[in-house]
Order: sequence, then structure tokens, then C-alpha cells
Amino acid sequence: MRKIIREIMVLLWKVLRLFLWKWLRPRLGKIVMGVFVFVGLIVLAFVVLSRL
Repeated sequence: MRKIIREIMVLLWKVLRLFLWKWLRPRLGKIVMGVFVFVGLIVLAFVVLSRL
């Protein structure tokens, strides 16, 4: 009985992982790009302000 439950859990984990990978990867890319742009703007503003 426990083996069957474990098999189901493993299968669910694989499906969930595949789903998350397919669904999150494009969004993750956009989020990472947004963070890089945001950090870049902050650094740029800091450099400009420190030169004034």
C-alpha cells in the first residue's frame, strides 16, 4: 500500500515539476530581465547622482 502511495507521489512530483518548468520558465525569464533592468537603472542613477 505504501509503495503505491509513493509511486503516485513520485508521478505527481514529475508532472508538477514538468508543469512548473514549462509554465514558470518564460515568466522567470521576464522577472529576471525586469530585475536586471531595475538594478541597472538604480546603479545608473547612483553614478549620475554621485558625480553631481
